[in-house]
Amino acid sequence: MIREEVFMKEQEFEEEFDDVDEFAMHIVLYKDGVAVGTGRLYPGDNDEEFILGRIAVLPDYRGLHLGAKILSLLEEEAEQQGAVSVALSAQYLVQGFYEKQGYTATGIPIWKSFVSMSGW
Repeated sequence: MIREEVFMKEQEFEEEFDDVDEFAMHIVLYKDGVAVGTGRLYPGDNDEEFILGRIAVLPDYRGLHLGAKILSLLEEEAEQQGAVSVALSAQYLVQGFYEKQGYTATGIPIWKSFVSMSGW
């Protein structure tokens, strides 16, 4: 699985899967028939906000703008479901990626390695 490879093996997270997985909408991006990226989307605290997350691309497929494609697909789905805004929690390591996609850091850092970000 992509999330196991990226978050658990590569980044050494102990817990990657949670209760949100049961009700979130998940997408998988394929390149030449190979699953190379993923992400999820779920409703926020109100009907107008959706949360994007667990966006990951396998190491051999980075640099091909696939993360941006996954983010765009999740945003499109959120909009189709009536979202007025989207938000996510990003690792500091990839904060610049999300800023290039139009997201802005908000609030105080979560844990030691995450920052809240808002989109549109």
